Amino acid sequence: MRKKRIAEKSSKAPIIKAVTVALILLFILALKYKYIHIENFSFEKAKLYFQRDEKVYSDLVKWVEDLLQPLSFSKSASKHNLTKSLSSTSYIYPADGQIQSSDDGGTFIIVKQKTNILSPCDGKMVEAIKKGETFDIIIQQGSRILYRVENIDVLNIQKGQVLKKGDIIGYKLPFDLVGKDFIYFKREEIM
Repeated sequence: MRKKRIAEKSSKAPIIKAVTVALILLFILALKYKYIHIENFSFEKAKLYFQRDEKVYSDLVKWVEDLLQPLSFSKSASKHNLTKSLSSTSYIYPADGQIQSSDDGGTFIIVKQKTNILSPCDGKMVEAIKKGETFDIIIQQGSRILYRVENIDVLNIQKGQVLKKGDIIGYKLPFDLVGKDFIYFKREEIM
């Protein structure tokens, strides 16, 4: 009898999780489109807060992914579509894949299939370095911000070329034996 109750409860868990996520999303959308009004609440300020604080933002994304894990939804949310905003500049991740922080403030993006590498910002490619079979590039945005994208297999642009955010600049082919590889990405401010 007890095993039957446990089985009934565990079969309802995905439904409860789906309903909870749907209600949270409806609440957020109602706030955004002003169907619900909370005095002195700015949706844009809240969004910037979560995007600026990398730990809170990554924890929130991980929580939602963990909550949806047992459901049959595909995890096709593109990581490169998550726009990061810092001061007056915004950027995107240059590739779609699993994101891991590095000790030096950069990001490793693990890719498992042929992946387009995108320009993270509007800017100009100021440097391209060939390292064995791969390329490392630097894109300058304005006068004070540099973006490094390293470990690109095929490069489709040339030094001095002006880029728009999201332009395809090359692609990555993961190792045949391992089945995955990485792109290194870092944003730096020039002082």
